[in-house]
Amino acid sequence: MQYLLVVRFFANFVVTTNPYSINSIAYMKRFVMLVVLTGLFLSLYAQHESVIVDRIISQLQQYPQEKTYVHTDATDYVAGDRVWLKVYVVNALSHEPVDESLYAYVELLSPDGTLTARVKLICRDGVYAGYVDIPASADAGRYFLRSYTELSSGVKGYESVQPLYVKGSRKAAVAQAKSSSVVSVRQASLLQVRRQGRLLRLSTSATADSLLLVAHCRAYPFYIGKLDSSAPVVLHQDSIPQGVVSLLLVGKSLNVVDEQLFFSDNGQEECRLTIDFDKLEYRPRELVRVSLSGVSLHEGEQADVSISVRSDGHVGRHPAASIVSHLLLSADIEGGVERPERFSGRQLSADSLLEGRLWRRYDFPRLLQGSYSMPSTARETSQTITGVVRSSVKKRPVAGAKVSLIAPQTGFFASTVSDEKGLFAFPGTDFPSGTQYVLQAVNAKGKDHVELLVSEREVAPFVVPDWEDDAEEASLLAPDDVLAGGQSAYLHDEAIVLDDIEVTAARRNSASEGNVYAQMADVSFGLHKIEELGATCLHELLRHIPGVFVRDNRCYVRAATSIYNDYPAAIAVDGVMVDGSYDLDNIQMQDVARVDVFKTGTTILWGPMGGSGVISITTREGNYGETSDRQANQKKISPLGYQRETPFFVQPSDRRTLYWNPHLTADAFDFNAADEPGTCRMVIEGVTSEGRLIHEERLIEVQ
Repeated sequence: MQYLLVVRFFANFVVTTNPYSINSIAYMKRFVMLVVLTGLFLSLYAQHESVIVDRIISQLQQYPQEKTYVHTDATDYVAGDRVWLKVYVVNALSHEPVDESLYAYVELLSPDGTLTARVKLICRDGVYAGYVDIPASADAGRYFLRSYTELSSGVKGYESVQPLYVKGSRKAAVAQAKSSSVVSVRQASLLQVRRQGRLLRLSTSATADSLLLVAHCRAYPFYIGKLDSSAPVVLHQDSIPQGVVSLLLVGKSLNVVDEQLFFSDNGQEECRLTIDFDKLEYRPRELVRVSLSGVSLHEGEQADVSISVRSDGHVGRHPAASIVSHLLLSADIEGGVERPERFSGRQLSADSLLEGRLWRRYDFPRLLQGSYSMPSTARETSQTITGVVRSSVKKRPVAGAKVSLIAPQTGFFASTVSDEKGLFAFPGTDFPSGTQYVLQAVNAKGKDHVELLVSEREVAPFVVPDWEDDAEEASLLAPDDVLAGGQSAYLHDEAIVLDDIEVTAARRNSASEGNVYAQMADVSFGLHKIEELGATCLHELLRHIPGVFVRDNRCYVRAATSIYNDYPAAIAVDGVMVDGSYDLDNIQMQDVARVDVFKTGTTILWGPMGGSGVISITTREGNYGETSDRQANQKKISPLGYQRETPFFVQPSDRRTLYWNPHLTADAFDFNAADEPGTCRMVIEGVTSEGRLIHEERLIEVQ
C-alpha cells in the first residue's frame, strides 16, 4: 500500500509538472530521497535508483524535446481545397504547451513523398495557425502532413507525420515504402506483461537475482525495483502514466538486458469538456449556438482549443484525427503509425503494435551508462539570414568583408562584417513570406571583387512511411466519378471538373521547342507549373521534384539505393555547364522559363559530367550566365517567411467546412448549419496548461 501511494504520487507529478524547471528537478530528487527513506528498496537498489534518476534528470536538462500535432479542419479533401490548420507545440514529456520556438513548419507531401507545399507559421499569442493550399492539379491519394519546429526536427525517427486524403481526377503514383528499420523483433523476450483486469503483472524469465526493472513513460521513471523470476511486480493500471510505457531490465552494471513496450490507456492525461447545444435538431442554414464548459479543469488550469465543423456530405470516409492518440501513441513510436486513433480503447491491439519496438527518443542504454544524447538543432527564436563571403577567383573566405542587407518593402536595413571564416549573419529578419532582400558585400578595402553566398535552411528528405496500405484509398476515385468513355471527373465548387485530356504523338515540350535535351528529361517544370507552385527560389522549386534534394546549397539526385547521393548533380544554365560552386541564387525566379531534371540513363546526353544527374535551367532571355557573374557580390533573395495572418472564410458556393476557429477565447460560439439535410461533425482538439489533452466529437442533425 505504501508503494502504491508513492507511485501514484509520482504519476501525478508526471502529469502536472514541467521537468525542465528548477523546482521540478529538485522535486524529482526529493522523490528519490523519499523512496530511499521509506525503505522500499535495499541499499544496493536504492543507490542504483539514485544514479538512474540523476542521469535521467541530466539528460532532460541537456536535451529538452518538443512534439507537434496538426489539427486540420477536415481529413478528406478534393484537389484545389484549402487546408485550415493549427499546430500544437508541446513539451515532449509533460505535453504542456510551449512557445519558445518562434516558428512551426508544415509540409504537404504527395503520395510519392514529393514536397507539394510548405508554410512557416509564426507564434501569435502562443498559437501557430494558418493554412496549406492543395494544388488544383493534385492527383488522388493519401498525402502526408509533416510538422516540426527547429528543435523537434533534430529527433530522428520521430517525425510528426499525419495522413491526409485527397480526392482528385487521377490516382497519384505511390512510392514503394522501404522496409522499416525501426522494428527489431526479438526471438524471445525476457520480459512479459500480463493484464489481469486493472492489474498488470510484470515478470521475467531471467534467472539472475541482481536485475532491476526500470519502468518509464516518456522518460519519467515511475517504477524502479528488483525483479527476478520468482517475484513478479504487480502494478495497478491507474498508477501508470498514460502513453507508451518502456520496461527496461537492467543488470547490476546498469546495462540494459532487455526492453519491452506496452500501451497505457487509462485516461489519466485527458481532459473532458461539457458541450451544450441550444437545440437538438436544426433546419438548413439555421444558426447553431454551442456553449462549452470545462468542469473537469483543475483550479487555475486553462485550456487552449481549436474547433472545426464539417458538413456530412464532405466529412469523408476517414475519421477525424485525435491529438490524444497522436501525442500519446504515434509520436512515441519510431516511424509513427497511421491513424493511431484506431487504437483508442484497444490496449491489447496497441500492445501488439508495440511488440518488438524500442523507445529511442532518448537512448536509454547509453543514458544509463552516463552517455547523453545532445540536440543537433536549437530552438528557433528568430529568422536569421546567414552566408559566406569568399574571393571571386580563388574562392577563399574573406574576413572583414562589409555586408549590407536591405528589405525595400519594409525599409529594413542592417550591416555586418564577416568573421575570419568569411561567415556573416543577420538575425531579426522576421518578415512575412514574399519579402525580398538585397545583399551586397565588399572587401575591407571597399572593392567588389568578392563572391557572396547565402546559406539556406536544409529540409530533411522525406521517406514515405512504411504504413499498411489503406484499402479505402482506392475509393478516393469513386466509381460514380467515371464518365462515359472512361474519363475521370470530380465535383468541385458545384461544378464538374474534367480530367486533363492529353493528345500525344512524340514527346515534346512546348516551352523548349527544338531543345533535344529538354525533350529527353525525366522531369520537366514549365512556366505554368512554376507559377502554380509559387517557389521563391530555385532551391525551393527543386524540392518539389521527386528524387531531388538540397543539402549545403548543393543539389543532389536521389540514388537508387540511398536517400543521399555522394556527388552533387551537375548544373546547366541555358545549355551550358557551370562551375560546381555556382550559386543558384544568382538566378531570380522571375527569370526562369523551365527546369528539367535528368536522373536516369538520359544523363548520357550530357557526357561524363552528368553521371550524378543533371539539373538544366532555361531562362527567359537565354543568356543569363553572361550577366550573373558581374554581380557576384550582390544577391536578391526571397527566403521562406512566415505566413500572413488570414482569417477563416466560407465560400458561399462551397460550404464544406462550416466553421473553423484555431483559438477559441470564449465559452460559446455559433455558426450556420449545412445547406442540405444531413449530419454535421464537430471536432474539438486542445491541450490544457497542465498538459492534459482534449479531443471531443459531436454530430449535429440538420433536418
